[in-house]
Amino acid sequence: MQCFLMNHRGYKCRMGIINDRELVLLLPFNTKVYSFYHILINDIPYYIPEKKEFAVNKLKTYSREIKFATQTPDLFLHTPLKLGQNKFSRKEFIFNKKKIILPVNEHLIDFYATYPTCDLRVYASAPIDTTLLVPLREVLRKDSSGHTHTCEILRFMHACFKHQSDSIVWGRERYFFAEESLYYPYLDCEDSAILFRHLVNRLTGLEAILVIYPEHVAVAVDLPYRGMEKCVTHHDKKYMICEPSYIGALPGKQIPSMEETRELFCY
Repeated sequence: MQCFLMNHRGYKCRMGIINDRELVLLLPFNTKVYSFYHILINDIPYYIPEKKEFAVNKLKTYSREIKFATQTPDLFLHTPLKLGQNKFSRKEFIFNKKKIILPVNEHLIDFYATYPTCDLRVYASAPIDTTLLVPLREVLRKDSSGHTHTCEILRFMHACFKHQSDSIVWGRERYFFAEESLYYPYLDCEDSAILFRHLVNRLTGLEAILVIYPEHVAVAVDLPYRGMEKCVTHHDKKYMICEPSYIGALPGKQIPSMEETRELFCY
């Protein structure tokens, strides 16, 4: 039924049988997915949702193409999701001796928990629930320069969030959408970076980008360069490094272990 409905909505989708006994969906996506087993069909990876590689010994499918099913399922979230407004969790933070109460929509958290682990761009580009920004605007200074405002958001990240590797907390790598970082008790470096980038972009109006290293993720912000700060160049423009997972670090201060490490790319 799922395959039929997706095909008739115009999406590429196939059925397969694994280990000669279980029917499964085969789905292509418009970005790489890390958590599902996949096979190549006409050089296109088709993924089996919720099937790890060790669970698949043999897979069969058919060769027929559905001519009217031409769209690839899109994992990028382009508009805010509307999943109901009757189930919220109140998350409390203390910053500058003030209490911040954020109403995190648990319907959204439940939906994100089903999401396949995919490219970091999917998480970084997803829109954040704007109702969460209202209490933050009231506490994080907005009547200040972009540099001071960015410092304030950086201090908020350092003071109010606990950092722990995903391998310890989850037993595997797991990326968070911004709302998940506000909901769960521990963040990894990429989770802190994604949330901080959202807050800078939405609360200050400054442009912030992700900076990807081999084993680390940071943020760089469009702040005035004063000559001594660590910066990266993206599209012929300098951005100042900010480390939301490096406690106490001001804009322009990099984690020492990253000083000799070349970033892989920025976006």
